Amino acid sequence: MSDAALRLSVVVPTLEEAAVIGDFLERLLPIADQLGAEVLLVDDRSQDGTAELARMMIGRDLPAV
Repeated sequence: MSDAALRLSVVVPTLEEAAVIGDFLERLLPIADQLGAEVLLVDDRSQDGTAELARMMIGRDLPAV
């Protein structure tokens, strides 16, 4: 298997993380970009706006699964 076939996925489970999600993503996203990694944010129906804040930071609508 060649290195080009490898892909890194970072799975970030969240629940009520609105107070810290902004700082966390500001640190994580540049590193993920450098590594060519995808970031999967898994929010468990937070009621504090965690998912909405993440969408605003990334600048596009994210799929909900």
